[in-house]
Parts: sequence; structure tokens; C-alpha cells
Amino acid sequence: MQIEFNDELPLVFDFPNYKIPNWDLKYDHIWYLDPDFAAPRDAKIWVWRIKAADTYAGDKDMGRITPNLPKQLDIVFISYNEENAEENWQRLLKMQPTAQRVDGVLGILEAHKAAARTATTDMFYVVDADAYILDDFKFDYVPNIFDRDCVFVFQSQNPINRLSYGHGGVKIFPRETLLTAQTDRPDVTTSITDKFKEIEEVSNVGLFNTTPFNTWRTAFRECAKIAAGSINNANYKENQLRLQIWKTNGHGKLYGDNAISGARDGEIFGSANKDNSERLNLINDRVWLRKVFDARNTE
Repeated sequence: MQIEFNDELPLVFDFPNYKIPNWDLKYDHIWYLDPDFAAPRDAKIWVWRIKAADTYAGDKDMGRITPNLPKQLDIVFISYNEENAEENWQRLLKMQPTAQRVDGVLGILEAHKAAARTATTDMFYVVDADAYILDDFKFDYVPNIFDRDCVFVFQSQNPINRLSYGHGGVKIFPRETLLTAQTDRPDVTTSITDKFKEIEEVSNVGLFNTTPFNTWRTAFRECAKIAAGSINNANYKENQLRLQIWKTNGHGKLYGDNAISGARDGEIFGSANKDNSERLNLINDRVWLRKVFDARNTE
């Protein structure tokens, strides 16, 4: 028997444990997607097909299959020596006691892959260490069956300039896609797959302004990516407006001047290195960023 799977669907279905009887071998036996998971609902989408003979006499409908989708996606908190990591981690645990943590893994892509290895569900949430989760954020969004290979990003509110967009927001990643990802682009979230969706719900406040350096570094990295045009799926006009706000808003806020200087420095660096991926990727090098910051502040 030849068994075929519809590769336009994720592999979240039980394998059909079925042997075609001899008297029925001339038919292709087909299992279809449960209509409750189809879009539109009346669409007839095949999942498994068993072809048992060379002589084709027609299709036989073997019923509907419900995908094995988790009711709750795993949640993984990623930290690396952030000053407020423990406080934000404890807050997350009170809200979501089953959350897990990856700590101290060097490299953004490497840390996310460690999170993928920690997760057990086919998709999972990622929470950054500086994310202060809002009281009414429920972690209850479950992507439909046709989006199980897509990255989702919720919005985060910037405590300095009040921007709210995907930077620093809670994310949902497809586990297998992340585990096998290879990218030379500085923005991991938007580059591991072409399938990317933003969700217009604020998940957290991004409390990155814990020290002058951390604040400058966050602004530098984000604005370098915007200026270099390295964020896939980005709206150019929206990003240019965000860049302008990063560079001008925040005076009087905690470490607001560090955010503004980091944004301006990042714009210069990103613009100068937009065609040099090796140099641009330095924005993910913590040691290099520290040297740049220290040199800037001793001039």
C-alpha cells in the first residue's frame, strides 16, 4: 500500500492504522479534515490517502480526522543576565505556573533554539526577560491549522517613547521551523520563515530601560535594523515614523536620553552597513556593543 499525506498541512494527525481489505483494493481510501478546522468550513480537504492498487476505480471517503492540536501552547522565558529578569520571571510564573525558562544561552538564535528544545508543543510562546506581562494578557491564542508554520508577534509598549508594536512583544514560534533555522540576518523573529503575522494586542511593557547601557543597546539594535531595512515583512513608512520617534521622544523618562542617543547611533550604523551583513550582525554581539557604548561615553 502507498500512503500519502497532504503536505500542505502540518503533521499533527494520527497515522491511519488501517489495512485495506482485498475486496476493496481498487479504491483510493481518503481521510478528510474535520470541517470544524477547515477554512471555509465547508471545504473538503484531504489529509491521508492510501493507494492500494494500480487499477483505480474511484475514491472512498473514510471519514473525518481531528488534528492533535494542544489546547495550551508551552511558554518559554528567555533570559541572559538582565537586571529585571528574575522579577519578570516570578511575575510570569504567578500568571502561568507551567512556564519554563532558558537562561544564560549566548546568542539570540541559539537561545531561541534552546527554547524550542525545551518546549514540547508544536508551537510555543517566547517571553523576553525584560517583558512585564500585562494583567489581562492570557496566553490563550492558538493559531489555526493552516498557520502552524507561521511566526506570530504581539505588541509591546515602549516605556520611554510610548510606541506600541512588535519590538519586544511576546511571540509564538513554530517549534520545528525554529529548530532547523539558519539565518545571517540580525532580526531572528522575522527571518526564520517568510510566514509572519502581527497581532494587534499589547502583551507587555518592554522594561529594557534598567541601566544606561541596556537602554542604549536596545535602542541601538532596533534602530540599526530599521535603518538597514533588515526587518522582513516591515512596512517602510511605519518603520520610518518609528525611527523618528525613537530618535526624538523620551526626554525626562528614565534613561530616556540613552534611548535617544542609542537610536541615533543605531541609525548611523545601520545605514552605513545595510549591505554588509557580517558587520550588521555585530548588533547581536553583546561584547562589541559594550565596547561601542563605553567608547562613546569616554569621548
